[in-house]
Amino acid sequence: MRKSKKGWLLNIAVIMAVLTLVSAVIFVLLADAREAFIFGYKPVLVTSKSMEPEYLVGGFVLVGRSELNEIERKDVILFRSSDKLILHRVIEVRSDALITQGDALSEPDGSVVTADELLGKVVWHTNITVGWTWQGAAIWFGIIIAVVALFAIAAMNWKHVRAWIKNKKNGPDSGLSIN
Repeated sequence: MRKSKKGWLLNIAVIMAVLTLVSAVIFVLLADAREAFIFGYKPVLVTSKSMEPEYLVGGFVLVGRSELNEIERKDVILFRSSDKLILHRVIEVRSDALITQGDALSEPDGSVVTADELLGKVVWHTNITVGWTWQGAAIWFGIIIAVVALFAIAAMNWKHVRAWIKNKKNGPDSGLSIN
């Protein structure tokens, strides 16, 4: 009996670890967390036409954490403005701030980007429009992982499950035990 309990506990621990990892990935992809980076990178969906034609709506960018002194003119940065995230190109670098502008816009942004507002700069992007379906896919991915994990636990312990089912069918006095 002790071995089977250890097996169940190990299975549950492994599944909980996998579910925690999947949850963390989904959190970063879906949450409105401004500072949520995994291993120094943040995946971001392009939701505005302000950076077209290089960055299309629904495109996907990967932003690496950066400090103000690491940013150069023409870098595309992610920054916080009020309660939203903005992805714009740097057109001027000052000692304590950055001036930005969307590629599709005719005027620079109305305010400067300070070190506190800067989240990072784009290190990779694709215009394959995974964007609008990415959030739904992440949710389904999490659900599929959870279902597969449950089936994996059942498969690893099928002998015990089958014995339990037989015991239920034959009644408690049938002499079958789950050891």
